[in-house]
Amino acid sequence: MHPKNILGTTELVKKFRKKETLIDGYDPLTLPEEEEEKCEHIFMPLDSSGEFLACKNCGLTVNRKDLKDINFEGKGVLVRVDFNVPLKDGEVKDDNRIREALPTIKYLLENNCKVILCSHLGRPKGEVKPEFSLNIVAAELSRLLGQEVKLAKDVVGEDAKALAASLQEGEVMLLENVRYEAGEEKNDEELSKKFASLAEVFVNDAFGTAHRAHSSTTGVASFLPAVSGFLIEKELNFL
Repeated sequence: MHPKNILGTTELVKKFRKKETLIDGYDPLTLPEEEEEKCEHIFMPLDSSGEFLACKNCGLTVNRKDLKDINFEGKGVLVRVDFNVPLKDGEVKDDNRIREALPTIKYLLENNCKVILCSHLGRPKGEVKPEFSLNIVAAELSRLLGQEVKLAKDVVGEDAKALAASLQEGEVMLLENVRYEAGEEKNDEELSKKFASLAEVFVNDAFGTAHRAHSSTTGVASFLPAVSGFLIEKELNFL
């Protein structure tokens, strides 16, 4: 474990909860997803360094280090984004969450990175269900970026590993729905290691899910240098 690289960690939040009273009795480890989206974040320092902040309401834990604090040139970068967008009739009905991720993605491309994106979509509950595939999202992101976004056929399987290994600087790929993996929402350590094996640096830019102790948000950050993306930085400055 490398505490200074963690963007959201159950153990740090537990320590935080011992020192601060949670508003309205919210438990950051069990807060239902529908309540998380309504959270009015109140951030306080998580430790004496001031490097980490935690929300007293929902437990969202973030690292104040951002993209400009690390040299990305030519590196493989795993980026956790929030592409949990509404779909209808084979189209993205609201692409706002995809557009919010563009500044971070474009910055990494400008630094000649090999960009590996990952996100969840809906609640497939550890099963591969076609209706929750990110194929429509990949097509929409390709349109918005003006370049191809390659979609892996799996999350951390052979296809994802092969695509990541062959990815060139300035190219983008998207892993399949991370919640196809049963270990994702359990913050499975082996799954976290598999995510980490795909890249050299981890960027968390999924503000709405950054507090969740999942493999693609918390677990992977234990095995790679990690920073926050521009969206999380913007939200923190706004708050």
